[in-house]
Amino acid sequence: MKVSRRRFLGFSAGAVAGAATGVPASRALSDLVAATEEPIYPPRGTEDFALSICQMCPGGCGLRVRRIDGRPVRVDGNPLHPVNGGRLCPRGQASLQSLLHPDRLRGPMRRVGPPGSLDSFEPATWEEALSEIGDRLRLLRQVERPESLVLIRRGSRGLGQRLARRFLQAFGSPNDIDLDRGDLAAALALEASQGVRSAPAFDVQSTDYVLSFGSALLEASSSPLHMMRAYGEFRQGRPGRRGKLVQIEPRLSITGSSADEWIRIRPGTEGILALGLARVLVVEGLYDKDFVSERTTGLEGSRDREGLRAFLESGFRLERLEAETGVSGSVILRVGREFAAARQRLAVGPRRGPSLPGTLFDHLAVQVLNALAGNLDAAGGVLIPDEAPLPTWPELPDDPVAIAGLAKPRIDGIKSELSDSAPEAFAEALTGDSMYPIEVLLLLDADPAFASMAPQRFGRALERVPLVVSFASLPNDSALLADWILPDSHFLERWELDTTPAGVPFPVVSLAQPATSTLGENRPVGEIVLALAREVGGSVADAFAWESLAEVARSQVEGLYRARRGTLMGTAFDEAWVRMMERAGWWAPGYRSAEDLWEGMLERGGWWDPFYDHGDWLRVLRTPSGRFEFRVDLLQQLLASRPASPQRTPLAPAGRESAEREVPDEPLLALYLFEPLPVAGGTGAELPFLQELLDPGHEMRWESWVEIHPETAENLRLHDWDRVKLISQHGSIEVLARVSTRVVPGVAAVPVGLGKKGGGRWAAGRGANPFRLLAPTRETISGLADHGATTVRLSLVSRGRHRRTLKRT
Repeated sequence: MKVSRRRFLGFSAGAVAGAATGVPASRALSDLVAATEEPIYPPRGTEDFALSICQMCPGGCGLRVRRIDGRPVRVDGNPLHPVNGGRLCPRGQASLQSLLHPDRLRGPMRRVGPPGSLDSFEPATWEEALSEIGDRLRLLRQVERPESLVLIRRGSRGLGQRLARRFLQAFGSPNDIDLDRGDLAAALALEASQGVRSAPAFDVQSTDYVLSFGSALLEASSSPLHMMRAYGEFRQGRPGRRGKLVQIEPRLSITGSSADEWIRIRPGTEGILALGLARVLVVEGLYDKDFVSERTTGLEGSRDREGLRAFLESGFRLERLEAETGVSGSVILRVGREFAAARQRLAVGPRRGPSLPGTLFDHLAVQVLNALAGNLDAAGGVLIPDEAPLPTWPELPDDPVAIAGLAKPRIDGIKSELSDSAPEAFAEALTGDSMYPIEVLLLLDADPAFASMAPQRFGRALERVPLVVSFASLPNDSALLADWILPDSHFLERWELDTTPAGVPFPVVSLAQPATSTLGENRPVGEIVLALAREVGGSVADAFAWESLAEVARSQVEGLYRARRGTLMGTAFDEAWVRMMERAGWWAPGYRSAEDLWEGMLERGGWWDPFYDHGDWLRVLRTPSGRFEFRVDLLQQLLASRPASPQRTPLAPAGRESAEREVPDEPLLALYLFEPLPVAGGTGAELPFLQELLDPGHEMRWESWVEIHPETAENLRLHDWDRVKLISQHGSIEVLARVSTRVVPGVAAVPVGLGKKGGGRWAAGRGANPFRLLAPTRETISGLADHGATTVRLSLVSRGRHRRTLKRT
């Protein structure tokens, strides 16, 4: 494809303008197709539609692709899909730009020069790539060092992800590193208190009062479209019953702008405030006494263990809460009583995006509040998603080499039961003294040299591995450091079987078929894994009995049929009918055989089970006691280990003289990171349409910025649009200063998602990556990066104009 940058940017600007005036963005995006070497208008031909699954984010939305003679010309939401109901967010609308990106690689690339530049790569054949990589993997098996293979991935859903994890197990390596941390803190909180490792699903649409502790519900939730639809029901879907949303955060987000009330709080103290509100419920007797007595343990304590009541009464008095959180005692009392008085109420932890999960302490404190409210596994409360009943993989062949390798300790040194992967610890091990050498590293849908909490350390670590293989279709930061790039096909070009997105309470299995032919010689990751297994041979090859992704998907659907539950995706009437039948104990599937199910899923987009069985305590409470456990011991341990920083102590006085007297140099500011929807999760910056939508509030595009309060700006003698440098003990970045009252004093709020070195012509060199500022501090027990340990100073680089038009050329 030949398309100038100026024309491409013009298309995205037109799409944004069209969306603002009510014109579907996909209509403007169709202009992109006209910029290729193909005719301006699609040739006359047969029109048809193909159903697919959007993978621009982990939301799991269904797509309906309009084609003319097999060429995609428009993408809309699948109206039968239960996650998005025919709607698409801006990321989904940009899927055609993603498909037609002119910088997509067209086949295997081998690095022959220094790392860090695409100019160091040359094209190669698939035979050369698979032979060289297969030889290296086969050698590791021969010398009985299978643990020297590492897989770094983002997420675990989809055929490619599942096949890659099976390959790692069959090979014999325990080093499966998941870079997706978005729902980990919330899942660990459920495991600690309920014995279930699962991302919670918040039943927002059925509740009356939502207390959000900085959660990005409407811009960067686990499944954004599903949450937006639930929020619509919460606000307007129930006649005479309008829910109230209270947003507690240090920066006014899109969710906060849509809330009934914004409560300003110092960053890093959300969990403290949640426990303070729990104290109001306990001390004033406003908690659900029946639920607490029947389904929980640990409120009163015992001789050798402090109970929750004593813990809250002694450590969370209003004076301490006011001093640490910045929220007045009268507001704390009012909100606590409002929360308790609501018929159905719900508290949501501080998950700010796929890369910003919050801490275990904060989410565990919020779960304490939910348990006291008695809303666990209840309508309008915290639900535990039921897993889709897909069949398990066939058992792995008996292989002594693999068994010995899997018994080796993980390279990241994970030992805690409440953590299963620590990417930053893995990078530290590779750059220091590791337990054993790492010989081969596979990167699947992951860019740790950019989208991790330690990008510099990961960059150095990748250079130390003898063989790094990336499956990126665009040359991202990590791919530029790899030895081989085996480009994955686009999600519109391959078969896919996706399972339930995080945050969705009902099981979903979405089926996608190729909507267009594959670009160049690209291959789906699943097909590459199958080919590598055949190259390695032996028991590794025996673990994969399939020849293609379509065959894998078909075998999974046959197992789904044997589960004898759920139904094909359908209309609202179909959903109501199935719910009624299953509630009465009947199964009304709409298909009679595995073949019928397969054909029906191709025609409708997938399968789901809309029925949720509330109060299934054997499934949702799996602790040794069979009850929700108020883990006071864990809360105390996490609380004692929190590092002291300006984010967790009272802020300096607002006056310039007092601030200068306390800090002779520029004062320390609390670093607060947030993820805009267009670039959440470290992807999206490579597309012009999404770059144009970065921040509607400040109309920021194509560049990073830092938001500071007017008082902070006055203390630092900074003005709006000044170019400033953010400096921490670990790095520095340059951004634009935006002076705004939507952030509290003493805080520097910076968006995450820009600052790539690779990623194509529209992402490389745009903005700055604030992850380079982060301290290496990790929360004890969970191993999660603790953003509250990082503070920054601001220094002026150059003065800006009051009004500035960003150049987009």
